[in-house]
Amino acid sequence: MASQYDLIRKLKKNNISIYIEENKLKYKAPSGKLSPELLEDLKSNREDLIFFLKDLDKKKQMFNDPIIQIPRDKEEWPLSFSQQSLWFYDQLTPQNSVYNVPNALKMKGVINTSLLQQTVDILMQRHEILRTTFKNVDGEAKQIIQENIKNNISVILLKVKLNRV
Repeated sequence: MASQYDLIRKLKKNNISIYIEENKLKYKAPSGKLSPELLEDLKSNREDLIFFLKDLDKKKQMFNDPIIQIPRDKEEWPLSFSQQSLWFYDQLTPQNSVYNVPNALKMKGVINTSLLQQTVDILMQRHEILRTTFKNVDGEAKQIIQENIKNNISVILLKVKLNRV
């Protein structure tokens, strides 16, 4: 008896799809692709496959649910404990970049820069922390969440010509 993951791989390899209809496991298979062994594996793993597919549906639904935005009725927000610690450290040692972690990506091939820009814009809109700045207000650190920030991605094309000796 194959594990459910191995069975699903075999089914996919043979273009056989499985689904649940009225709480029963159903399948669609091209003619001649469902061997007696695969059919027996489907029958013997029926309950596990139904559980797996239902769980998968729940996970898909979770990712399709919209994120509920918390109303922002103030311009300034207090810092979390972790943010306060970092702010304090930055005040003690200004211009110290120990907590800055710069990163660069090396990508090969054709890059759709407009799609990449759109993806970064969606991420920034979805995650407030990527739009948050910090400001000293009357001697107290506050976080300011910007509504919209446009972050233009820089693309640098590097061409290296090797000199052979």
